[in-house]
Amino acid sequence: MQEIALIGSTGSIGTQALDVVRAFPQFFRVSALTAHHNLARLRAQADEFRPRVIGISDVDLYPQAKELFSDVQLLMGEDAHELALEASGASIACIAVVGFAGLKPLLKCIDLGQKACVANKESIVCGGAAVRKKLREKNAQIYPVDSEHSAIFQCLQGERSDFRRILLTCSGGPFRTWSKADIAQATVEQALRHPKWNMGQKITIDSATLANKGLEVLEARWLFDAQLNQIDVLIHPQSVIHSMVEYKDRSVLAQLGNPDMRLPIQYAFGYPERLPGGPEPLDFVSLGTMTFEKPDTDRFPCLALAYEAGRLGGIAPVAFNAANDLAVQAFIRGRLSFYQISDIIEKALQHFGGGEEPDVDTIFAIDAQARAYIQTIL
Repeated sequence: MQEIALIGSTGSIGTQALDVVRAFPQFFRVSALTAHHNLARLRAQADEFRPRVIGISDVDLYPQAKELFSDVQLLMGEDAHELALEASGASIACIAVVGFAGLKPLLKCIDLGQKACVANKESIVCGGAAVRKKLREKNAQIYPVDSEHSAIFQCLQGERSDFRRILLTCSGGPFRTWSKADIAQATVEQALRHPKWNMGQKITIDSATLANKGLEVLEARWLFDAQLNQIDVLIHPQSVIHSMVEYKDRSVLAQLGNPDMRLPIQYAFGYPERLPGGPEPLDFVSLGTMTFEKPDTDRFPCLALAYEAGRLGGIAPVAFNAANDLAVQAFIRGRLSFYQISDIIEKALQHFGGGEEPDVDTIFAIDAQARAYIQTIL
C-alpha cells in the first residue's frame, strides 16, 4: 500500500487522480489533500478519503477552514502545499496545482525523496535547469502525468538508442478549423469548448491558443534532455495518439489510448508496473481514421512565441509563463480579446529577453517582476 499526497486535489487533474485511487484501493491510500480555496469540494474529498493532513493555501479562509476541518491536521498559508508534503509521510506526490504555484511543491517533494508525479508543466518550464539540478543531486526522476509527456516517457522505456525526434501531438483545440478573422472575435465561452478533453479553465484556454502546446514543448526540452529542433508539434484531431518518438533508424514509436487523463495518472502512480484495468479500451474499428496536420503559427502565434522563449533561454520561459497566465486571466474576465493574449506574451519576451539559466531564487524574483510589468500593460 503506497500513500499519496495530492497537491491540488480539487481541480481537474486532482479529481481524476482520486478516481484512480478509487479504482485501486488495494494499492493506494491518500494521506494528504491540498487546495487553494475550494473548501466544499475539499471537505467532501476528506470525508471520503480520510487523509491525515489537509492543506489550504488561501490564508484568508483560515477561520472558516479551522471550523470545517477540526477533525484533521490543518495547514494554512502560502507554504501549505510544501508543509502538507512533509507531514503526509507519503511515498508518492502528485503535483496537480495550476501554474507557477507548482514549482515549490515540486522542489519540496524531490527533497523529501517522494516519487514526483507531475501534472504541472509550468513548474518545469520555469524551473528548468534548477529542477534538473535538484533531480541530479537527489538521484531522482519526474514521472509525467500530462498525456503527451507520459506518452513520450512510455515510448522511451527500454530503448538503448538516443531518439532523433519527439512528435508532440495536439488536438488543435476548438478553433482548429476557424479563420484568423473569426478567431479574433472568439468569446470566452467558445474558447472553453474543447472538442476532446475535460480540463480546467486555464488549460482549456491555453489549448485554444496553443500556448499549452508551447508550454509542453518547453517542458519536453527539460524532461527528456532534448534540443528545441528535436521537438515538433503535430495536430491530431482525434487525440488517440498522445505523442510519438522517432529514433535514428527512422522507426517511430507511438502511445495510443482514448482521451482520458486517468490513464497517464494511473501509469505514473503504478510505474514501473502497469496496473490492471483502467479507462475504456481503444476500439480501432470504431475509430476508423486518424489524421494529422501541421500547426498554423499565423493563426496560433502563442506556439511560435513558446519556441522563441526556448531559443532565448534563461529567464524568457519564466516571462512567457507569467505573461500567458495573466493574459489568460484577463481574457476570461473580458478585459482582453483572444489575440491580445499573444500580444502580451510578445511584449514580455521583448522586455525580459533571455540570459543565463536562473537559479531558484532568481526564478521567483523574475516571475514577480514579470507579473508586475505585465500588470502595467494590462
